[in-house]
Amino acid sequence: MSYQKKYFYWLLLSFVGLMAFSGCTTRIPITKTIFDDIAKPGVNKKPEAFQYYISKKITLVLEETSIPLKVENGILKKETKNIRKRITLKGNLPGIVKSTVRRGNGYLLEIGFEKEYRDCFMSFGQLYADDERYYLLYNDNQKHTIRYGDGDYTVITSGNYPPYLLIETKQSQENTKEKRKASGWKLGE
Repeated sequence: MSYQKKYFYWLLLSFVGLMAFSGCTTRIPITKTIFDDIAKPGVNKKPEAFQYYISKKITLVLEETSIPLKVENGILKKETKNIRKRITLKGNLPGIVKSTVRRGNGYLLEIGFEKEYRDCFMSFGQLYADDERYYLLYNDNQKHTIRYGDGDYTVITSGNYPPYLLIETKQSQENTKEKRKASGWKLGE
């Protein structure tokens, strides 16, 4: 292969590589700072403008036991029914805002992750006043339970911190290179 062809292929590959790298998308935690930035004049967007993602896998478990009593032929009968539901939401699962409520300096976000179950959503908010991230809010912090649709589910996750919300960002960078050769400036011009 000639030198010119090698140079052309090298140049073409470099250009494709630069184009692919310059338009990368990444997922970052949504923060109070981001909400403050998008609310500024000129941008004027609300939390509903984002596609949200969950930071890690969540398993929801619902266990209910019901013991209906009835009397038949003079005998008290107890029929124990155990109901167990298990819902798995994988990490990076997309979700949308169902509702937002202003809470202090931030928001309480109710996010739905299941299109088929529109009454099922999770609440996210800041755990502390100076906290930046929007974490999953438990109804009971000791038992790690949340209200999800038709019941109080126990949340099972990995790690020590609760799941939080992510958004997708796309950063691009434009570099302009300008060259010129000075021609000088003579007196009287």
